[in-house]
Amino acid sequence: MLSIKGTANGAWCLGFIFLLTANSALADIENSDATQFLSSHLLSKGFDDLVIGEVGSKEADNHQEVRYISVDCTYKINRCRVIGEDPKGNRVSSWFRVYSQQLGWQAKKSIRKHERILPSDFEWVMTDSFVCANQRVGKEGLQSEAIAAERVKKGSTLCDSHIQQSDGIAAGDIVSLTSTTEMLQLMIEVKALDSGNVGDTIRVRIPSSGNILEGKVVSSELVESEIE
Repeated sequence: MLSIKGTANGAWCLGFIFLLTANSALADIENSDATQFLSSHLLSKGFDDLVIGEVGSKEADNHQEVRYISVDCTYKINRCRVIGEDPKGNRVSSWFRVYSQQLGWQAKKSIRKHERILPSDFEWVMTDSFVCANQRVGKEGLQSEAIAAERVKKGSTLCDSHIQQSDGIAAGDIVSLTSTTEMLQLMIEVKALDSGNVGDTIRVRIPSSGNILEGKVVSSELVESEIE
């Protein structure tokens, strides 16, 4: 595995981690170098600031020249596999750990699935865009109308796949519950236990008593429950 970094006397030394930028990409990448083949592939996908470290390899003969032909990345765990063939046609694989530092939204707390996405729960800092497959939420893309499509861990990057738009209520919202009988109409403040769009039925809890009721979402602030 190759690493390039400067020394005090201007020489270059080799190690296990190296930093690549778009300006350092070679015009013609040799298919026989797994690291360069991977960096060329990722640069073509829009990643322009990469840190790549080798995890392991499986080769039939380390002395034989290998021609690398494809890349398979699992973005959520920062891993990429570079696949090639030796002169005998045997399959060769090299595994790498990859990070890409980009500006993005980082969670200051864990956000549960179906919980509302609040701008105050995130900060615009340097994040690892690799886990988002380079599809992180932009600076203007963080809106309070969205809810979490899946759990977002504290310290993680907010990806497009993490959020979904909602015209209703998110779990954890404090809303009004209106209850109608033949004699009177009541309205109390409750906490939503589920998320739902207009027309959906969700569960709500009355904070003062702990009782759980069901109601239909009427708007982003109102749930309607009919008491018989």
